[in-house]
Amino acid sequence: MKQALTSSRNSFKRELSELFCPFQEGFPYKAQDCIFIGNPIDYIIFNNLEAYRAGQKEIDEIEIVFFEVKATYSANLSKVQTTIEHAALTKKVQFQLYSDSNHSLDRFTKEQSEHFCPFQNDFPYNPWDCRFVGNPIDYIVFNNLQAYRDDQKSVDDIEIILVDVKPNNSPDLSKVQNAIQHAIANKRIRFKVYKYDDDIVSKAKATLIDKYYNYL
Repeated sequence: MKQALTSSRNSFKRELSELFCPFQEGFPYKAQDCIFIGNPIDYIIFNNLEAYRAGQKEIDEIEIVFFEVKATYSANLSKVQTTIEHAALTKKVQFQLYSDSNHSLDRFTKEQSEHFCPFQNDFPYNPWDCRFVGNPIDYIVFNNLQAYRDDQKSVDDIEIILVDVKPNNSPDLSKVQNAIQHAIANKRIRFKVYKYDDDIVSKAKATLIDKYYNYL
């Protein structure tokens, strides 16, 4: 029982460290460009996207980074993470639109439709391969990853697909979605591992909490 509690506590501490990494001094990307996924990788980063929204960067400066956070004493990628790295390095990344006939313009119904899309009969991907993001795109799909886990696919069958869900009568992409599509088309895709230091992350957490309470 004690061992299980210790393991659970360590896992919670590790997840906290991963969540707070973008606020750490020296982190190479803007926190607002980072979206936490957690599994099978920690972050997808739309580098320079917020600056592009604000008119401070050009469309050709946007890149997509698949980002894994590791403690300094544990720098090895898992078997599954290695396949994602391979897909990113070989640029097997796509942007796709999925037209949802059940999609509503009502905000609450719209969000429900987006969450349940992977379970529709005509959705082209395994729901187990889908991670909901919501903004600036709806899903990141690690296509064939579950089959790879089950030894039914090879590493070369893995591809990464960014999917946005649109109603049938509204196929247009937003300005930032067009920028993401442009980055993919121009192969501006990377995979990076970031090694964090527990002491530095603890200081970053304390600083962020102080800023939060000062804001209140």
